Amino acid sequence: MSRLWDTNSIYVRTEVDELLRDYPTWSVDRLADSFEQSHPAYEGEPEFAREILAELRERVDAGVRFWPEPLGLDIIAREVRAIVAHTAAALAVAEPEQDGEPGYWWQRM
Repeated sequence: MSRLWDTNSIYVRTEVDELLRDYPTWSVDRLADSFEQSHPAYEGEPEFAREILAELRERVDAGVRFWPEPLGLDIIAREVRAIVAHTAAALAVAEPEQDGEPGYWWQRM
C-alpha cells in the first residue's frame, strides 16, 4: 500500500491549508510575507518553515488559495470502502469455540 499520506509534502500542504483557514481575510501573498518575517524556524524546524514558505509562494504563483481536490478521488474512496467491507466480511468467519476461547481466529491472536 502506498504511503502517500505519510510524506513531508502532505504535512506541509496540510499546515499551509490550516494557516490559510486561520487567516481568511489575508491574501496568500501577504501571509507568505508575514510568515517569512516572523517564523524562520516554525515549530523549531527551519527546514519545515522553508517548505511552508515555498508552498505558500507556489500557491501565489499559481493564483490559488487552496489546491483543488484530485480528480477521481471518489473512485478511490469507493474502492477502499469495497476492500474494507470485503476484509471485514472475511474476518467475521467464525470457527467453533474450543475450550472457552473466542470463536473468531483473530480474537485469539
